Amino acid sequence: MKDEDVLYWMLKQPDLYNELRSKYEYFRRLDRAVIGRKIHAQYGIRWALDLLPDSPLEAIAVIKSYLRIHDEMLAEGRADGLEDAIEIIDTST
Repeated sequence: MKDEDVLYWMLKQPDLYNELRSKYEYFRRLDRAVIGRKIHAQYGIRWALDLLPDSPLEAIAVIKSYLRIHDEMLAEGRADGLEDAIEIIDTST
């Protein structure tokens, strides 16, 4: 789901949106990301690559955790790319 679609859906449910904004950084950044285009609603996970090659299992755990928390909010194709990264790292260990 694209950030624009999430924001459109959330603006139809302002009480829920405000509740989620109080709990999650993603929702606090969402409107600024879509309207202003100055930031991305999702922080990147590229820093997990810093765990390679010394700690590949930790890198996999980090990426899986990121997916578990953000899967429903990720832009189209991003979850697939992260799952591909897990598979590549896992194959290399």
